[in-house]
Amino acid sequence: MPIQARCMVPTVSFEPSETLHYADVFIRYPFHQCIVLHNPSALPAKFEVVPQDEATQAIADIEPDQASGSVPPASSHVLTITLTSRKIGPIRIPLYIRILGHTVPYPVTLTATSIGPRVHVDKQLLDYGACKCLQPETRSLRITNDSSIDAAIRVFMKQKASVWTVHTKMIHLTPQETCNLDITLVADETRKMSDVVHLVVQEGNDLAVNVRARGIGTPVTAPEPIEEIDFGTQYTTRTITKKYVVENRGRSSRKLVWQLVREGGKKNEKSGIP
Repeated sequence: MPIQARCMVPTVSFEPSETLHYADVFIRYPFHQCIVLHNPSALPAKFEVVPQDEATQAIADIEPDQASGSVPPASSHVLTITLTSRKIGPIRIPLYIRILGHTVPYPVTLTATSIGPRVHVDKQLLDYGACKCLQPETRSLRITNDSSIDAAIRVFMKQKASVWTVHTKMIHLTPQETCNLDITLVADETRKMSDVVHLVVQEGNDLAVNVRARGIGTPVTAPEPIEEIDFGTQYTTRTITKKYVVENRGRSSRKLVWQLVREGGKKNEKSGIP
């Protein structure tokens, strides 16, 4: 009795067929994409996801929701692939899916760009306008972490001896958190001044905000009021001396000039100290 048989292997197609795009992914945060296995044949198809190569695990971890399974005849099966990046930069890792009966596994390339936290500020310029010398002026900068991961930010002024001071040197923002950074100016000269606030985002893109102002008034001050010098009641013919301290808190030298005005408006000659 002649016996005849035909060995058949189910034909399985993949969607997407070659590349699974993840676009931008945050470092150490899991992102999910799906591969659809289509089995148009009359036979069930068994599949197996080949374990990830150890050499690529330092770049990203790839984890399928099923390591193996089957696709019924004339139907489809959705396979979810989770990618968790470990390094900043572009990612391109092959994933292999073996169909039982086929000698060569089917390759699908996983592509992504691993990024750090996205941090935004509400202003690129803080203009303080005209500010009186030695009088503190504070403005706020709103900082937002528009990410799914935490953001660590270091804040400092560009100039070492800056007239601006940031109230917080280190900022930690949870995902989607917003905070206000207070920046205080104490003008010490009657001139235009400017500086840059640097925000260094760990594993992210650094930011820079320009600040500017114009000092008015004078940086010369005295600990005691000198608008009126009252010697009080004294005996005649006695010489009474009062000492006053005058400070120049500016960055340039100044000459102090004064004059006595007697009753009746008559002015004496000017005196001064360089």
